[in-house]
Amino acid sequence: MDKKPTILIVDDEVINLNILADAFKEDYKLLVTKSGAQGLTRALQHDIDLILLDIMLPDMDGFEVCKRLKANEKTRNVPIIFITSKTHSTDEELGLHAGAVDYIGKPFNLPIVIARVETHIALKQKTDLLEEMAMLDGLTHLYNRRKFDMQFAIEYKRALRDGSALSLAMVDIDYFKLYNDHYGHAAGDKALKLVADRLNDSIKRSCDMAARFGGEEFILILPNTDAFGAAEYCQQLIDLFNERQIPHSFSPVAKHLTLSIGGATFKNDKTMSQDAVFEMVDKALYKAKNGGRNRLVWA
Repeated sequence: MDKKPTILIVDDEVINLNILADAFKEDYKLLVTKSGAQGLTRALQHDIDLILLDIMLPDMDGFEVCKRLKANEKTRNVPIIFITSKTHSTDEELGLHAGAVDYIGKPFNLPIVIARVETHIALKQKTDLLEEMAMLDGLTHLYNRRKFDMQFAIEYKRALRDGSALSLAMVDIDYFKLYNDHYGHAAGDKALKLVADRLNDSIKRSCDMAARFGGEEFILILPNTDAFGAAEYCQQLIDLFNERQIPHSFSPVAKHLTLSIGGATFKNDKTMSQDAVFEMVDKALYKAKNGGRNRLVWA
């Protein structure tokens, strides 16, 4: 069953909170709060699909809350609907300029509020789906290079902040050009999908990510994973393909498809940039290929 969309309601009037909560509790997951500061905290702590926001709040006004939400990468795309007693046209203009998608005056007509919420939730779901599709590789349905670049930047910053280990691995199908040349591109596409499926199946944690980097290369992001754990995981992938024996009669390495993997682990080194981490991985893969392929090299 699909997950219910989450609505955050920020209003210091208990009557309004109760009316809105009763209206949406069946179809949505609800979070409610009475202050702007709490609303900001809740929005950052949870995955929010829409925010109903009052302007007159005890600590900061809704305009400021809206501006801060729109300035934050996590919440900038969350639709915000103002529900407020400030009904002057200049207030509405301020609200829309602050980034709100809609503006409803109090006292509100509940069916209209429900209809507008449904419209903006549906629009966000379609936008999210389009954005997700734009991050996928068309052939393998793994994440693409663009998504990898974005996720790697996020995980690199998190590892720096938390002092946690971040492991990265590049996976290459050995002599894939020879495979394509002799078995044909249709068979080559099938082999790419097979490798992608095995990579995807091997991922056990939601924080891990496999992506198609380009051509016959794939890349793995393994947050909170030390060198020993990441290397063991990657060796299992190599062993899996040696056990599967997918025919590749034209490979100088073996008579079946094999993988070469280069990896590196980054931890507690503020002098090492993202590019430097990736370069370590790239060099490790080069050593694996130069050393005979069908093997793992960990920097």
